[in-house]
Formats: sequence, structure tokens, C-alpha cells
Amino acid sequence: MKIKFAIVCDNAFTDNDGRLNIIQTFEIIRAASFPAIHPKLTVVTKVELESKEIAVETISQSTEIVEHNSGKVLIKSEPKEMNVSQKKNVQFIAGFIGLKFDKPGEYDVYLVINKKKTEKVTSFSVERIT
Repeated sequence: MKIKFAIVCDNAFTDNDGRLNIIQTFEIIRAASFPAIHPKLTVVTKVELESKEIAVETISQSTEIVEHNSGKVLIKSEPKEMNVSQKKNVQFIAGFIGLKFDKPGEYDVYLVINKKKTEKVTSFSVERIT
């Protein structure tokens, strides 16, 4: 399994033709004070399956946002099951509403695929507006 991309953005969806729409990507969240609430954060990932994995009927994926310094899991999405039979590439969209950040810092994003945690797939920072 290979992670093709992982993007942090405001919103994402697939249209009726299956095309992926990604809205307002970012790497930094700025806040005037802490704790800060970010209204909506979405993580979009595309995973390329190996030939032996394509034979599998379903794949389960969830997304974790982890505080970089402490390793504390800030939030984890509910696992999503997807029928992947005969698909080489699989896209997942995980949305988080009202995400609370207690302090500025770096945050890492991980995937959990079929109950196995991947290496960090992307990261973003939360900064105080000065």
C-alpha cells in the first residue's frame, strides 16, 4: 500500500461523476487566542493498493490527528469501510467539525488502515496571530 497524497483543507467532496473537489488547502491555522476552535478541517487521502490487496473485498480506514510533541491523539475519525475489489486507487475524506486546539503547535496526520497505523502522511501547524 502506498499513500499517493494527503491534503489538509477546509472541505472536500466527490461530485456525481466521481471527481474529487478539494476546497482551500492549508498548512497553517492561525488563532488570536487559545484554546482555539477551528470550524472545519478535512483530510483527503488517496491510497494506491498493491495487486495482492486489490483482491480484498473491503478496506477500513480512519484518520488520526496527533499533537507532534506529546504524541497525544487529538481526534480520530470513525473507521470507514469501502468496497475496493478491483480498484487500484482508493480515496478517503475525513471531516472534523469544531476541532479544539488548546495551544499552538505542530500536528501530525496518520491513517489507520485495516487497524494498522501508517507513518505520518502530512502535518500542519497552529500558530498564534501576533
